[in-house]
Amino acid sequence: MKVQKINHYNHKSALALFIIFNIFAFSISSFSFGNTRNFENINDPSLKQKKPHNYCIAIRGNGELMPAHWGALAQTVEYFGVPQGIAGGSSGSLSAFLMESFMMNPILQDPALDLETKSTYLAFMIKSLEGFLTFYTDRPQFQHFIASLKLLVDIGGEKHQWPQRLESFFKIYPTPAQAISAITQVQDLLIEAQNSQVFYGPQVVRFHNAIKNLTAYSVTHQKDLNGPSNNFVSIAALPLGHLIPPTHSPIEHFNTEYTKLKEAISVFGSFNAKDDKALFYRSGIVNFKALARVFGFIANFYSLKNSSVSAQKSFQHLLSTCASSTIGKTWQEITEGNQNPHCQRELYNTIHSYISSTDPSSNKLRINDRVGDFFPTLVSTSVVVGSSDIKNLKEQQKLYNTKTSGELKSENYLKTLEYLPIKNSHLKFGYWGKARTLKAIQNFINKNQNKMASTSDLSDQELLSDAMSMDKTKRFLALGETSWETALSLSPAEPGLSSMLPFKNHQGVEYMSLGGWSDLLPIPVLKWMGCENVVYLTRRGGESFFAQGIAKRIFQFQDIPWQALDTSKTDQGNKNRWANDVGYSEHDLKFLSQNDPEKRNRSANDPITTWSEMFNLANPKSAFNISLKMSDAVVCTNWNAFNIKKDFHEMITQAYTAPIYNPSQLETTSSSLKSIKKPIFIESSDSTLVENLVPQHQVPRFAGCVFTNDTKK
Repeated sequence: MKVQKINHYNHKSALALFIIFNIFAFSISSFSFGNTRNFENINDPSLKQKKPHNYCIAIRGNGELMPAHWGALAQTVEYFGVPQGIAGGSSGSLSAFLMESFMMNPILQDPALDLETKSTYLAFMIKSLEGFLTFYTDRPQFQHFIASLKLLVDIGGEKHQWPQRLESFFKIYPTPAQAISAITQVQDLLIEAQNSQVFYGPQVVRFHNAIKNLTAYSVTHQKDLNGPSNNFVSIAALPLGHLIPPTHSPIEHFNTEYTKLKEAISVFGSFNAKDDKALFYRSGIVNFKALARVFGFIANFYSLKNSSVSAQKSFQHLLSTCASSTIGKTWQEITEGNQNPHCQRELYNTIHSYISSTDPSSNKLRINDRVGDFFPTLVSTSVVVGSSDIKNLKEQQKLYNTKTSGELKSENYLKTLEYLPIKNSHLKFGYWGKARTLKAIQNFINKNQNKMASTSDLSDQELLSDAMSMDKTKRFLALGETSWETALSLSPAEPGLSSMLPFKNHQGVEYMSLGGWSDLLPIPVLKWMGCENVVYLTRRGGESFFAQGIAKRIFQFQDIPWQALDTSKTDQGNKNRWANDVGYSEHDLKFLSQNDPEKRNRSANDPITTWSEMFNLANPKSAFNISLKMSDAVVCTNWNAFNIKKDFHEMITQAYTAPIYNPSQLETTSSSLKSIKKPIFIESSDSTLVENLVPQHQVPRFAGCVFTNDTKK
């Protein structure tokens, strides 16, 4: 197939795939906490290749900033070699999916390939994702995606934003019949959204159906619609039985679904768990199964799924030509420099060779593979268990969908949605993976929760004990094996982007997914899976405010009020951001809880409880701190400093050059890289507890990636 001339990289179109998040994660061979001391040794063939060491990667989810993972992953692989496993939730599940796909590539599976060449090839493949986006956005079927995106996010300017167009109908057109006629003006969005598939999410479908019902209603009720005393708003506000039976009210149906859709768009990607009261119940505008198929297309190529011999030869030529000569370089340096301008062209040739020789009707797709089938992988999501609570949530959701547009705006009704009506113990942190992998994790937890493993190192023993007592360890739930399509349609579907979603595991047990915000530090489960060392890809700062807000909506948190979590652009918001990065002391928490304006059923003697146990960096026994202590190296990016709509490449570059904290002194594998590029290393002394960093706080500096040297920022 002839390849078209390749233009400069168009980041504005390429990053569109990720803006949807913005405007809207075997048996045990060894176990250690940052060293080589093992609590138990069970041979596991899947983890035998431990040269220079057996390490796995834990990924912190980051929503629309997910491409930053690529830079961090590429640097990690170049320095530490090929990983032996990976875990992530939310957007981290997408990166885990791509990593497993890379590892499936038959070129990397060649037993004759030495480890350094293998890591060089893998790092290059990760970097080339930037180039793949250029190809993808040039494909004809992607144009509907771009067109609907432009309409949705108002690239053309505020006057063209379609929710405002709909809003104006209520003012410009006095009768419903005239409004129905004007509604045809928004059909462009609905058609493009439907064609894009990704933006034809549940709430868009509901709104589209409401328009169809309203249009059909107008044909048989012209007299009612055009009555001189009836304008659109007044008819919608009348008792439902005034014109037609309550169950057949297309006017109110349209008005209600429009209200919900407008709200869904207004909060799309804002990740505001405090003010978005209906975020657990309101349907979203993204079809996550369609999104999984988008990533499946990328994964098919990199795994060479169903590939021909010619496609494999083309891929081999790409790697042989470009990989070794681009060590230490970002994709922008590779394609825009003078040394290797042909690598983007070679990538295009390889993609075309794969597509032209692959049967598009084949049902052997990556998204149909099961999580971890080809590479040890864990994907997490938060789940509600218990038939009574799930039934209650379904009834609450059904009730929400019967409310009128006026009720949906009622503060009294919205207040009833603030906290989920479930038992604390019924919220679990679920994980998908291979059955033997999940069983190994569960067995390790069962063995060590009540019985300490023997070791002569007291610090290891204390850390193991702390890990067993973590809140998230108690919430561990093995979800079993599932397809990537299922995992990717649930884990990235965070509250606000999607309503809570019911699903069943492979044994038919029903759960309710609330998205993959629950474990953004999946370091412990990787250790218990059998990884001797874990490299954690993260950003500066404490736990996500969104994750903390979601948890507060579920657990209510008697120990910290909303006013201490609110990060709106105010002086208090800035203080809260800093406090989140270093934690709240017990003294601070008592003061905050006693001065909480909500004061639900709290007394001055209430213990410091769930929030501090889960997230508080100033609490050395918090799950956040314990998980970090279990890591062996930390790649400390700064992705929150970037706007993906403006700084796409800069964000990936920063992640690729991010400082590394390496207290375990993990070996580097690439001898050629050492002479080309040296990372910024955070000194081991920075990991010690530092008094008076903030009064009454003691924080491991690497935990929040807090540097005293400004040149390292």
